[in-house]
Amino acid sequence: MNDNRGYGIYIYQSLNSQIINNNIRDNGNDGIFLYNGVSSKIINNKVISNSVDGVFLGSYSENSEIKNNEIISNSGYGVYLYNSKESEIAHNNIDSNKDGIYLSSSGDSKITNNIVSGSDNNGIYLVRSPNNIITDNNVTYSKNYGIYLKSGSGLNDIYHNCFIDNGKQAEEYGSSNTFDGGPEIGGNYWSDHVCTGDPSNGSQPYVIPPYGHKDRYPFENVRGWVLTMPAVSITTDKMEYSPGDTMNITLGFYNPVNSTVKTYFVWYLRVPEYGYEWTIMVVPLTLPAEFELLYNVSMQIGDWGAAGFNATWDVALLETTPPYETISEDSADWKYVPVAGAEIGKGEVKPAEIGEEIKTKLNEEVALTK
Repeated sequence: MNDNRGYGIYIYQSLNSQIINNNIRDNGNDGIFLYNGVSSKIINNKVISNSVDGVFLGSYSENSEIKNNEIISNSGYGVYLYNSKESEIAHNNIDSNKDGIYLSSSGDSKITNNIVSGSDNNGIYLVRSPNNIITDNNVTYSKNYGIYLKSGSGLNDIYHNCFIDNGKQAEEYGSSNTFDGGPEIGGNYWSDHVCTGDPSNGSQPYVIPPYGHKDRYPFENVRGWVLTMPAVSITTDKMEYSPGDTMNITLGFYNPVNSTVKTYFVWYLRVPEYGYEWTIMVVPLTLPAEFELLYNVSMQIGDWGAAGFNATWDVALLETTPPYETISEDSADWKYVPVAGAEIGKGEVKPAEIGEEIKTKLNEEVALTK
């Protein structure tokens, strides 16, 4: 479903539609356009990219699911709900769109467990959209706002989200929105806010402009609502890289317990289609009590041939005694995209050489405290 001047998939007035396991790219209009659809499922689509809106649900589309999709590099909205209700947007990777998730005149829906990154405008954007639950989302690197609620967007429950390094984290013109679930459940993690505790005790609220509404119980640590033991995380600033690009990698190290923990930090690179895996490093680490560190690493992308490939970073914390059980692990997928016009077979770089080059670069860049 590539190179269409119109829509990738267009469905009008349907019941129980299922759009599953597609690659939808390079359309002149929306990747998926569903109008007047009830109980539809848009699930496990590998790529919805380079269209206008990635997914559009419009005019009385009810009780639908948008789950486990890769929605990347669309010129409009990643997911756009218009005049819809009682739908669920969950477990999607929504990267490098104009706005990540946009609700207009849409309520009574759930926005949960999405990764929304690199939006040219806002990560999550609500207009005249009340009574939604927005929880467990990671919203990062939006150029404008992480979450933006315009007038008419009230009575939304917004908690257990991570708002990290957005141009501005939040702005709210609605009324009666709730940015925390009380002292036991807590609020959100805000990367530009210092507080103590997971959740904090109410004495260090996060203030939402312009009217001064508050997240009364923000979290000290990223995803502090789930941390009960040491953890590691890894993210990249984009999903696709070409020769000459710089990949910005963020490693997160967390120890929420009140005692020092000795561990091994392990970092792998996998390129599944070549059948290769490289150990980038194995480093002994001591994590101090009640510790959090975000460690930024930059790596320039080389000219690695004309074929292109998918890759995955895997990181883990291991126990220091046999059998070296895993304490925590995380992964980040990315893709090498060759320059346009590169001819396969000429000057091709062997996969093993790519792995060794990356390993050398990162060992030169990383100087973790042992």
